[in-house]
Amino acid sequence: VFFFGRIFTTYEAYQEKDAKSSAVLQENVTGVRVVKAFARQDYETEKYETANAARYADGQRLVLLHALYWPVSHALCAAQAETLAGF
Repeated sequence: VFFFGRIFTTYEAYQEKDAKSSAVLQENVTGVRVVKAFARQDYETEKYETANAARYADGQRLVLLHALYWPVSHALCAAQAETLAGF
């Protein structure tokens, strides 16, 4: 329950940030002429890099949680199997 609660929360945050960074990128690709006309390339680049960095950080946290959960889960199952094998 502890791990899945954390993983679910982190995964939801990751998905939200992924959607935001994708939306920023899509808006810039679609409106490239407007961005260039108003010389907003630097602003839009920074906006995307900020959104993408937030997505990356949440992705790293999600990977870390998975890296912690699965080995602990397998170790507990193996210990339980060893205990039951003794009966």
